[in-house]
Amino acid sequence: MDSSISSSSLEDELAELAQSLKGGVEICDRKWRTKTYPDCFLHSDAVSWMMRTVTGGSEDAAVTKLNALRECGYIQHVVDPNKPFKARQTKMLYFCFVQDKQVARARWQVAKIQLANRQGTKTMTAGKQLKRRDVETIWQGSDEWVSHKTRVDRMEDSILKLTETQVAVQTKLEIVHQATISLIQTVAATALLLLILLAYTLLVIIPSLHQTTGIVVLTAITGTVLIGAFVRQGRDLFSVWLALDSCVVQASQGTDAVEDYEVALTRDFPLDNDDDQPFNPRKSRRAMMRKARSSIILKEPLLVRAQSSHLKLVQKVQQRQPNDLPDPSLWPHRPVFCCVNTPVDPSLFVPEYQLGALPLGQPFRFSSDLFEGQCLIRLKHVPHSDNPEGDAAYFNGRRRLFQTVVQGRFKEPLPLNNVLTGHEFVKPLQNLPHPWILKAATNLIGKLAPGAEIQVVGSEPTMLASMAATSQVVRGDEPGNEPDICSSADLKEDCSCFGGKFSTGKISTAGRKLHLASPTRAAQYNFDTETVYTFDFYQSLLNVATYSLDLGVANVGMAPVLNGQPIQCLCKTSDGRYLWSFQIWHESLLPDPEDDEQDKKSR
Repeated sequence: MDSSISSSSLEDELAELAQSLKGGVEICDRKWRTKTYPDCFLHSDAVSWMMRTVTGGSEDAAVTKLNALRECGYIQHVVDPNKPFKARQTKMLYFCFVQDKQVARARWQVAKIQLANRQGTKTMTAGKQLKRRDVETIWQGSDEWVSHKTRVDRMEDSILKLTETQVAVQTKLEIVHQATISLIQTVAATALLLLILLAYTLLVIIPSLHQTTGIVVLTAITGTVLIGAFVRQGRDLFSVWLALDSCVVQASQGTDAVEDYEVALTRDFPLDNDDDQPFNPRKSRRAMMRKARSSIILKEPLLVRAQSSHLKLVQKVQQRQPNDLPDPSLWPHRPVFCCVNTPVDPSLFVPEYQLGALPLGQPFRFSSDLFEGQCLIRLKHVPHSDNPEGDAAYFNGRRRLFQTVVQGRFKEPLPLNNVLTGHEFVKPLQNLPHPWILKAATNLIGKLAPGAEIQVVGSEPTMLASMAATSQVVRGDEPGNEPDICSSADLKEDCSCFGGKFSTGKISTAGRKLHLASPTRAAQYNFDTETVYTFDFYQSLLNVATYSLDLGVANVGMAPVLNGQPIQCLCKTSDGRYLWSFQIWHESLLPDPEDDEQDKKSR
């Protein structure tokens, strides 16, 4: 009884304190460039008011009171609800009052349950702990939660099957299109050759021979060439279809499902239009479907594209080699080893870890001539993570296998179309798919992502695209008000710092990717040197623990294709300057010691 009375009185005290604080600080909209933080107050103003009116000048006690209000749901940071008040804080931080009283009360109930659980643990014997029960845990055990989870799982499976069907249909159509064009070109060339041979026969050979033997011979030769060309093209086309039927998902009944997916995209992802053009629903819908397919196809690394004219990389690609790495027995996350790729840029520096293994699940600081900030790498199924609880909380209930978050500031202004991300290699790739598939995928990528630089066949394969158009989440914040990349499981999109069409802050992720996929439109925006940018990259195809691609219908090992070269988390400019570059090695990429011994003996 006494505990209930005390908790009730504490709740009333905090509610009264929150009301007094609301009248004691200045609440208004704060602007940072084109970004607006609505209805917020300053961290320094709240601490000063609390010191004057409540704690008698003690800053630590004032911070404790403010954090109690934050934990009970009365106030919170404008971007990151987990960001606390701190004593002797010099940065300009913005906090706001929680308007929804039901949310505040629910948080208060959770805080009370956690407080009761903490008090209960003190009375238990050593070695035993009382499991914490809160509102979320209770709801998860209800029939309603189980029903919702079942429905979500079914919808996720349906979307996955639909995606596979869509990719298969699109790939087949593109390959057939390329095969048809090639066949038409061969027929046209053969017909032209036939006309030339006939003209030559009629005008030169016949007058000199005065007989029809030349006509018969040349006609027979030309006919043989024509028939052989037709047979060869038909055989190639038939072999392509056989290869497709053995490696892609059959889509015999996928038309209605694709149509439903288009309708869902049209409903859920409204797009912005150019101001000087009238709105065209059919055109916007086609644009959305092109972008939806692009987000799927761009995950496939085995694509080839002729080098784009606007992406001329002048610097020769360099990499750390296996002989620069420590012995695999010393890898802390074996069979995976993450490290900085220093050969690309001497200025690229990780102060705490230098050339050693980078942490997994924990942010680490880095700097280069163009960027300074921190990076967080999460890899599912990789053992000995430096933050297993955080990784489990992030990957739980998600199909994602890989996440990289980079947060920091640029050291010089750069146009958006000039900043690229992707992968690059110093040796040719091996065991590539059939050239027909590569060519079809190349043309498909060229249509879906005009700014992409994808060149697989060659001495230095490259797969690069605009970072602003391919990152899953992009946001910019005033320094000090950026989200905590380690504790924030879901980073929110906010590109209002770019200005222009993004100034409203209402452009969705799909809208941003579609708008910035064009290099011409992306060149209108810049990364400045004062905003703190956050880039979130994640995907569900690459399983780093096994170094394979999970395509749904099969797992494809990457080590035989990469030719002993690692994948990277990199960012560079189109003129070859690097912002960051981190390698993710796997033990399967390293040369076999027995093979090395045999090579030495043969030499």
